[in-house]
Amino acid sequence: MVALAVAQVGYAPATLGQTQSDLTGQLTGDWTCAMTPKVEGGAAGSGALGFKPDGTLEGRIQFSFEQDGDVIALTVGFAGSWTLNGTQLQEDVADSFLESATVNDASLPDDLLNDLRDATTEELGGLAGVAEVAYVSPHALVLDENEMAISCWR
Repeated sequence: MVALAVAQVGYAPATLGQTQSDLTGQLTGDWTCAMTPKVEGGAAGSGALGFKPDGTLEGRIQFSFEQDGDVIALTVGFAGSWTLNGTQLQEDVADSFLESATVNDASLPDDLLNDLRDATTEELGGLAGVAEVAYVSPHALVLDENEMAISCWR
């Protein structure tokens, strides 16, 4: 019985037993991340997240996906706010912008890129979501969302 208890403590998530202040302190800062979809057909990606001490959120993600035989790659920047309640991370996007887009490694014509920028801004502006902080330490972070697992390091 003691061995089982020790084994369970040894595999406990890094968030177990940490105070809200500890979790917030470890989460705050800049992270490099990889995003893995948990749903069929989801887009994998990579990027950077910045959780500032004043509650502002900044980020940039690059992802690609196939559609009708074409490979579409997008880079999207965003800004907003974040709060942490226990291990629940609330992220609210106030502003987003499409930085670049390619189809089969070719740049889009300006008119199509501008249309896509408008659609991206409309789609992502005001986006809000909650992620479970599954693991956090000074150099590693794992966020679990409904459709995406996000692994980060610094």
